[in-house]
Amino acid sequence: MGDNQSPVIPFISYEYQDEGLVTTFEALYREDILYEKSRDMGASWLACLAFAHQFQFERRRVSFLMVSRKEGLVDGDQDSLFAHIDFVLDHQPAWLAPPIRRKKLTFQNLRTGSVIEGESTTSNIGRGGRRGAILIDEFAAFEGGGWPVLGATRDSTDCRLFNSTPEGASNAFYAQRNRTRRERFHWSRHPEKALGLYRPTGAGFEILDWDYWRRLRSNDGRSFRHPLDQSKCYPFNCEVPQGEEGLRSVWYDLQCERTAHDVEIATQLDIDYYGSSYPFFDGRKLQELEEKFCTPPRGTYEADIDPETGIATLSLNPKGPFKIWCQFDKQGHPPEDRDYGVGADVSHGTGNSNSTLSFGDRVTGEKVAEFASSNVDPITFGKLAVALCKLFQGTTGKGALLCWEANGPGGSFRKSVVDQLSYRNVWYDTKEDGITPKVTDRPGWASRPDSKRTLLTQYRDDLGNGRFLNPSQFAIRECHEYIFTQSGKVEHSKSINSIDPSSAGDSHGDMVIADALCAMLMRERKRKLKKGGPKPTPGSFLQRRHDRMQETREARKKKRWKAGKGKVWR
Repeated sequence: MGDNQSPVIPFISYEYQDEGLVTTFEALYREDILYEKSRDMGASWLACLAFAHQFQFERRRVSFLMVSRKEGLVDGDQDSLFAHIDFVLDHQPAWLAPPIRRKKLTFQNLRTGSVIEGESTTSNIGRGGRRGAILIDEFAAFEGGGWPVLGATRDSTDCRLFNSTPEGASNAFYAQRNRTRRERFHWSRHPEKALGLYRPTGAGFEILDWDYWRRLRSNDGRSFRHPLDQSKCYPFNCEVPQGEEGLRSVWYDLQCERTAHDVEIATQLDIDYYGSSYPFFDGRKLQELEEKFCTPPRGTYEADIDPETGIATLSLNPKGPFKIWCQFDKQGHPPEDRDYGVGADVSHGTGNSNSTLSFGDRVTGEKVAEFASSNVDPITFGKLAVALCKLFQGTTGKGALLCWEANGPGGSFRKSVVDQLSYRNVWYDTKEDGITPKVTDRPGWASRPDSKRTLLTQYRDDLGNGRFLNPSQFAIRECHEYIFTQSGKVEHSKSINSIDPSSAGDSHGDMVIADALCAMLMRERKRKLKKGGPKPTPGSFLQRRHDRMQETREARKKKRWKAGKGKVWR
C-alpha cells in the first residue's frame, strides 16, 4: 500500500451479502432469523449495518440490543460489534451523520431518541424492555449451550438475529436452526474464496470453475498447473468435505493444509455441526451406513401391557414409539426360531430424553426393533420392557435376554424388572479379576468412564465391520451426537449441555447406549459358542493334541494333590 493510499476503503458488498441484507431487513421487527456461517464471511457486519441504518434513518424511536458471550466482544477492541458501528458512523459526511451520544455499551440518536445497547450474557439479558431486534453473536459458543438466553430474550422482541459458526449439535443455536428462518453463509459463496471451485466425488472430481482452470491447463490437456507454483501439477483432493455443500477450491485446500485439526475445518469452514465438536463416531462412516443399511420400519406401533397376561399388545400408530423391522406372523408374533437380546437405556421420563430399547437377533447380528419414549417413568418402563421381552420369546422360552444401564434411574428400572416382576433372564455385570472377568450378582451394566468408552468403542467397531446391522436412521444419526470431552471421556453432547438436571449425566437416556448394550449381548453369545464350539474330528491332529493336553492337565492335578496332602497346591 502506497504512502498516500488510505487503509479505509468503501464497503462494497458481494452478491451473497446483498441477499443477506435483504433477508435481514425483511425479518427486522417481525421474526427470528439465523445466520449459520463460515468464518470471515461478514455476517456480523451485515447485522451491524442493518442496526446502524435503522438507528440513523428510522424516524420513529427504535431500540436494539447486541449480545455476545463477553463484554469485550460487544464493545471493546477494533473487532467488536460496537467498533463496526463506530466505523460506519465515523466515516460518513458531516451533513449525513446524526447527532449521537456515545458511551460504554450505548449509542443514542439525539434527534430521534433511538438507541443501540450492548450486553454480555447474564441471567438478566434483554430484560430492560421491548426491543425492535436483538443480535446474539457467536451464539453456539455461549456457556451452558445458550439455553438460558433463549428464555431471557423470547419476550423482549419478535426478532432475534442468531449469528454463529457451529459448535456441535447439542446447543441452542443448533436447536434454533431447525425452527428458524435461515441464511447460510458458506465460504463457497465468496467469489474470491471460490476461485477454482471443484466438487470431489470420492473417486475423482468435477470442475465447476472452468474459467479459472482453463488458463492453467497443461499442454497434454490431462492435468492443471498449480496456481502458486506452475512448475507443478495441482493435486486435486478427492476427499468429500463434510457439510451440505461438499465443495473444494484452491483457497479451501490451502486452509486444510494449514489447520491443526479437522475440527477446525468443520467449525470454521464447512458449517458441519457434527464434525465441529470432536465426534467419537466417524461422520463419513455413519453417512455410509445410513445410505447402505437404513430402511423404513415394517410397522410403527403403540405398545400397551395386557393386565391379565402381562404380554405387550400392539396397535398400529404411525407416530408410535415402537418400530419393528422383522416380519411378524398373523398372530402378531416375531419369528420364534431366534435368540433375542435387548439393550435398554433409562431416563427419568420428564420429556427431555428418551428411555430406549434395542431388540437384536443374536444369531444374525441384526437389529429387529426399537422403542423410544421420553414420557414414561422408570417403573412403568420396566413393566413395558418385560412385556416386550416376553413378546420376543425366541428359542429360549424365557423371553429375550435383557441388559440395561444400571446407573441413575436404572436402579428404579431394576426394582420393577427383577424385584416386582421377577423377570430372571437378565444380564449380570462383570468384574475384572485378573485375566478372566468374573460375573457378579448385580443385574444390569454399570456405567463407568472406562467401561462406557470400551462399550462404545466396541459398538463403533461392530457397526463399521458389519457385525451389528442397524436399520434405524434415528439411531444412526444419534451417533453423531457423541463427542470427546476435554477430560477425554465420551459423552452424549445433550447430557452435558442440558438445562434439565433429569437428563444430565447418568440420568440421560438415548438409543446409542441401548444399541451398544444389544451389540454386547450379541458378541457375548458368539464368544460362548466359539468357546464351546464343535469338537475336533476323531483321529485328526487337533484331536491328538487335545488328548495330550488333557493327559498333561490330569497328571498335574495328581502331582498338586500329592504335594498338598489333600489340598490344592499353588
